[in-house]
Amino acid sequence: MAPERSREVDDSRRGTGRPAAVLSSGPESAAVVPRFVEYSGHEMRRFTETNPVPIDFDILAVFVDDGLVMQPSSESLWRPEASTTRALPLDDPRWKDLSTRDGDATWVPDWLRAMNADPVDGERFTEQWPALVSEGTTWPAAVAAFPYLVSIARRVSVEQRLEYVTVLGLIVSDSTPSMWQETIAAVSSRDVGPDPHAEALAEARRITAETAALPHRDERDLRYVLMTLAALNGHSELSAVIDDLDDEETCPRYAAHLWGASGDADS
Repeated sequence: MAPERSREVDDSRRGTGRPAAVLSSGPESAAVVPRFVEYSGHEMRRFTETNPVPIDFDILAVFVDDGLVMQPSSESLWRPEASTTRALPLDDPRWKDLSTRDGDATWVPDWLRAMNADPVDGERFTEQWPALVSEGTTWPAAVAAFPYLVSIARRVSVEQRLEYVTVLGLIVSDSTPSMWQETIAAVSSRDVGPDPHAEALAEARRITAETAALPHRDERDLRYVLMTLAALNGHSELSAVIDDLDDEETCPRYAAHLWGASGDADS
């Protein structure tokens, strides 16, 4: 057990194993606002946060060792329309300049519109997403579509979200930093404002964490979730290794477990 740290806090506010409070800020919180939270076994610390844009939201603060993790409460910070407002508009002619596996991306806006209208249309999603990321390659159109895909995935129930989450992980894992940044530069709005891709990455981590919290009896499903978590947290090598665990050259022991000596998958 870690040694108890000295505290300069009011004893009446000692924690009980849960965060002391869900802290709210409203429209008046554009100024620097002091916030306090305590978690059992850790110090209560004071920190400040500046909200550049006045918004209503709830924040749940949880201490993890020496760091402070900020997590959205049950009322998420996420607003789908906010993440896509500054993304490449679906009627923008620049989609034709972006590539997919099958050529230009002129078809992608209509596909995204259709998926937005019916997010649980798994057949449509499964049929088209490999043109954005497959065979170890992420095409530029996938980067432009990323904020929209996160927004759509957010509207699907956690139980139905696995394929979306996996595709988001593949888009990040199979991209290169240079291609990602070049595409963002080519499609971003010149207006000053939040980066929709940064917002989308943050929300993708959150919805993937929700998916990870489900019980996963299928090892392959769990492996895809872990791959996505690694990719969205910037650990590309770890993500690639997890994705390739069923390859005998990557991990003979796991491949043997998964496929068996005869080469057939275990039932």
